[in-house]
Amino acid sequence: MYNDSPEQMLYERRPVGFIQLIDRDTGAILAQRRGLETNVGYMMTHVWRVTERQRVIYSHCSGVTEPAQFFHPIRNEETIQLYADALTVWPENVSPSWQGLALELDPLRVSVCDIVGPMWSAFSNRKWVGTSEY
Repeated sequence: MYNDSPEQMLYERRPVGFIQLIDRDTGAILAQRRGLETNVGYMMTHVWRVTERQRVIYSHCSGVTEPAQFFHPIRNEETIQLYADALTVWPENVSPSWQGLALELDPLRVSVCDIVGPMWSAFSNRKWVGTSEY
């Protein structure tokens, strides 16, 4: 079943990895969730609408993270700027409330709301990549 929590999977010593939705043409990771290899079928049929140009794989490690309310997975080493405001355009003359690597925003480690509050916007390379309003 897919309802297993990561903590439960670790407690039972089952290998927790990453189930990834991949673009067949580019190899880009379109979406990612933590889970067991046995969860791949469930993700394909109940969570993602997989087209013929996509495939679902299981991987033991990943170079991306997908923080809650981000629009797509982000490379772990990508720099993210968080602003405590609802913005859709990168604010040129405003310092971010927080700046760091995407990996630091791993959804199992921290909530963005805990860092900057209930309303926020995230940018990477001046591109809007997430918001509390999503």
